[in-house]
Parts: sequence; structure tokens; C-alpha cells
Amino acid sequence: MTEDLRSSPASHFLLPMFQNHDPTEVCAYYYLTHGADEDALQPCAGNVRDVRGKDASEIAAIVTRDRIDVLVDVGWHSHFLHLLVFSCRPAPVQCVIPSFPGTTGSPAVDYLLSDEWVCPAGAEAGYREKVVRIPSGWLPYSPPVVAPPVSPLPCIKTGKLTFGLFQRPAKLGPQVWDAVAEILHHCENSVLLLHQASRDLDLPASRARGRCMEALESRGIPQDRLIFRGSLPLDKHLELLAQANIALDTFPYNGVTTTYECLWMGVPVITLTGDNPAGRMGFAILQKIGLNALAASTPEQFVSLALSLAGDHRRLDGLRHELRDRMRLSDLAQPLKTTRGIEKTYRHLWSNWCSTQNSKEKGPANNS
Repeated sequence: MTEDLRSSPASHFLLPMFQNHDPTEVCAYYYLTHGADEDALQPCAGNVRDVRGKDASEIAAIVTRDRIDVLVDVGWHSHFLHLLVFSCRPAPVQCVIPSFPGTTGSPAVDYLLSDEWVCPAGAEAGYREKVVRIPSGWLPYSPPVVAPPVSPLPCIKTGKLTFGLFQRPAKLGPQVWDAVAEILHHCENSVLLLHQASRDLDLPASRARGRCMEALESRGIPQDRLIFRGSLPLDKHLELLAQANIALDTFPYNGVTTTYECLWMGVPVITLTGDNPAGRMGFAILQKIGLNALAASTPEQFVSLALSLAGDHRRLDGLRHELRDRMRLSDLAQPLKTTRGIEKTYRHLWSNWCSTQNSKEKGPANNS
């Protein structure tokens, strides 16, 4: 069950998996529930069911009629309808590839796909579902074809160090503002580029811009050190990300899509590893390209890492030119490998269910 595959970040994670399914191993059915464009799935092998406008019981009936063995949801966090369908129990095995790296909280979801970095051993208690870890990770990223080439390190041309803050407003809490302000205080010849998918950020009198300015001005950062840019087409968005020398992640809720995009454009990301799934996404991404050293464990270390990297232009320049190749060679940009791991998981979950049913049919052993 899926949603919009053209206008959402899901296109860079889900479509690579759909397009790499092995039709000899997986007979795929796609149930489009919200705003999805059928054309987006044309390159994918499988059957497309347009169920937009139908209620949960109607969709569940269609799934049952299709005799689906493993029902996979990829959009529960965006649309509660999906969980209502799952509650009808239309398939023997029901699992989720989370659009948000946390639990659905629903007893109707049997399994949640994750990995050892987002959900390390001992963290299973945070999930209502049984966690199944994909060895190469559960997000097969495909870089946008419109991505421009990596540009030279901006501070060499401008003479100023530009930090980037690119996450949604909901992720910008007091601790994040504290850390950002401290970094700017200690790196005097620097500016902060704030960019979000909101047109309001382009308007000087907008509430969105006002909140950011107030948060930083109250911490001693003047307005003339802030650069605001709102929503942009994907190619221009990527060009803008590349204007930053260093991107600052948010915490306790890390970025995901933007982190991938920054790294692809040669922009290193400083993150803070938390104690929940949403707070471990940055670490999960960075460790796969050998940059664990950019993942802090405390807000103080977050500031220290950012300042250390900002003061090392030689290292920044090296990362600028090697990050894209690091990604290409890592599991991050290997959708075929990730998809095979997910397909193997489907087969394993289905086999387990079949074994359980066989055991039930045999009943208890007769010891008389």
C-alpha cells in the first residue's frame, strides 16, 4: 500500500525498490491510496490497483480477493487509512516499511523492517511490532537524476563559512537553536542558511521566518548573519544545499531525505545520535559511508564537531570531492542489494507463517 510517489521524498526510496523487484521471486501488487500517479509505477513489475476514494473495508476486500500473502505498508505515518485496512486483517502476514522510523503502535502490524543502526540490539522494546533487520539497511536510496555536479567548496570563493539548517520547523526545538547559536558565536566569520519546503520562508514578514529570527536573535545572533530560502524545485533545491559548507542536523528527530541529499551534493552533515529510532537516522546514514566521526553523542560534542570541521578547510575540501563516490560505493545507493534483502525477508516471514499453520493443523502430539 503506497501513496504519492512523484511529489514526496518517497520517490527516492520506494521507487528504487519497486523497480528492482525480481518478478521471479515477488509477484507485486501496488494499492494506490492517496494522490499517487499510476504512471510513476509503469517501470515497475507488478499489478496496480487504484483504490483512491475507497474506505478501509473496501480496500481490505480487494486485498483479500487478490490473495496477498504479505501485505506491506509504506505510508502509515502519512495516512491513518492504511492502519484501518490492516486492522481488517486481509493478509496472513502484515508488515511495514516505515515512512517514520518508529512504531505504528498497531497490533494489526506483525513486523516492522529496520536495521541494526536505527534499531540496535536491545531497542526492540520501543516497537509494538516484531523488528526485522535488513542487513544493508531498509532505505534503498536512488539519487535524483536532476542533481547537478558537485560544486567547489563555497567558502573558498566567498571567504565565509556557511552552515546549513534544512529541516522542517517542527524539528527545530530549543536545544537545536542553542547548539546552532553556540556554533555561530564561536565561528565568527560564518552565516547560517535556513531552507525549508515552505514558501513563507521567502517572505520577510512571515511567521515562519519570524520564529527563526526570534529564536536566534534571543541567543545573540543578529539577523544579518541569516539567509532564508523557501521552497524550490528539486534541482534548484539541490543547488542551494550545495551552497552550504556544513549541514547541521536536528535532534532528537534527525533528518533523512535531506541528509542523503546533502551528502550527495558534497555537504558533510553533523548529527547527534539519540536514544530513539528517529534520533539514530543520522548515525545510520553516516556510518555506512565511514563518517561515524561526524555523529555526536551529546549537544556539546555536536558543537565541538561542527567547529572542528569548520576550522579545517582542507578536510572540508576533501569531503566535498569524495562524498558522492563514498555514497555510490556504499549500501546507501545500492537499491538492488537492499531490495534483494527485503525480498529474502518477505520469503522468510511467509515461510514462518506457513510453518505455524502446519503446526496448528497437526495439533498437539498424541502421547497415549
